[in-house]
Amino acid sequence: MSGLKRISISIPSELSDNLDYLATRLGVSRSGLISQMLVSADLGSLRSLLEAIPEQPTEGDIKRFRGDSRSVIE
Repeated sequence: MSGLKRISISIPSELSDNLDYLATRLGVSRSGLISQMLVSADLGSLRSLLEAIPEQPTEGDIKRFRGDSRSVIE
């Protein structure tokens, strides 16, 4: 299992039912389905965006969607 990490999460019953249905219809494991969905969500890009923003931004840190801030968001 190189490169994989096991985690535990709690989700609403309806979400679990939907995941079970989708996984069964697609012929994949629930874990595989969730993993692929999260990979497709590109969380790495979202993380990079948030890393570029201070955790406690000051008025001077806040930028509009132009110039340097536009390139960070894009």
